Amino acid sequence: TNLLVRLAEQQGAPEDEGTMRERARLAQVGASLGISAEATDRFFDRVKQQQDVFVQKFEEMQKSLTGTPEDKQRQMRATLEAEVSKLAAETLGDKGPALVQKMFERK
Repeated sequence: TNLLVRLAEQQGAPEDEGTMRERARLAQVGASLGISAEATDRFFDRVKQQQDVFVQKFEEMQKSLTGTPEDKQRQMRATLEAEVSKLAAETLGDKGPALVQKMFERK
């Protein structure tokens, strides 16, 4: 949920150092997969645009999760990765889900 919290905090604010680092890291990972910096920027912007939807969806989801805190965290992470992967595929095409997978591996 760190990503969701960061997204919610950053909404509407000018890009801070952390956001710029995240954007740069995404571009670096994207470049390793042959994705242009412009395309990764577009994807980053789409994720930021969708943050309200993500936050709302995950707040609702948290209410219905069962299991240990670790189980809940795993379920949330898997769902977040799936949602972001879907957005990545829409924005970046075939390489999008691979980018998201690499980003989640690094967290």
